[in-house]
Amino acid sequence: MTTTSDSAASIPLELFDDVVTWQQRRSDRDAWHVQPGSALSGDDRWTDPYRLSQAAVHRLHSAIDLHAIKLLLVDASALPTFALFTRNRAAMENAASVAWLLEPASRYDRVARRLQMAADNARSGDSAIALIQQNVEPAQQVPVTHCKMSSARYRSRRSGTRSRRP
Repeated sequence: MTTTSDSAASIPLELFDDVVTWQQRRSDRDAWHVQPGSALSGDDRWTDPYRLSQAAVHRLHSAIDLHAIKLLLVDASALPTFALFTRNRAAMENAASVAWLLEPASRYDRVARRLQMAADNARSGDSAIALIQQNVEPAQQVPVTHCKMSSARYRSRRSGTRSRRP
């Protein structure tokens, strides 16, 4: 349910200045390149194919989607019943995830956090597949041999890239 609200017109537009700036920056592909030789570049080498920089950028983009709230409240003068709460929650969770990923001064800790996040995502994916498989007839089920994480672990063990601490 969406309602038009006169109170939306009274929202100070300055609240959205940073959101608009970030939205414009998001469109600039050059703004998101990892600088060679930077700490983030080194982290990416250790977390490939689950690059820390990509995880941070994807989550930042989701947080930047607060622009959608400006579009609803200010531009469209609409006040959706629940959309703002879910959008705000997602933005805060994603912004907090970026802070959590990038906060440690130690590369080891940043890499461990990124790989932990990738493993959690893989486990969630496996759980989702299991739930779907429960509701599909056996003849229609797709065999799930292993998740991406176990495949990546196998590749890294074989190549020896993860044999030492970052």
